[in-house]
Amino acid sequence: MTHLISPKSSHADQTLAVVADAIRSVSARARTVPIRAESFLLEDLALDSLDLVAVILRLQDHFDREIDPDLIPSLRQVADLANPFADHEQVAA
Repeated sequence: MTHLISPKSSHADQTLAVVADAIRSVSARARTVPIRAESFLLEDLALDSLDLVAVILRLQDHFDREIDPDLIPSLRQVADLANPFADHEQVAA
């Protein structure tokens, strides 16, 4: 799987920080572990489907952008969740 988020990009770092904050706001387990681009949403951060929907809604509100609902089943890692918003921000910049 190709990840657009890389640790070398400060913009990517900002997007990841926003995503991490959104995840921590809905998952108690995520508040106790480091969140990285390669962290798995279910296995590492204990996000269930309702948590994931809550995170997506928060991110859509924050970035004022909706992600394609067809993309949701493929969201496995934090980077998968951050990439649609990072792509939008890079285009807008």
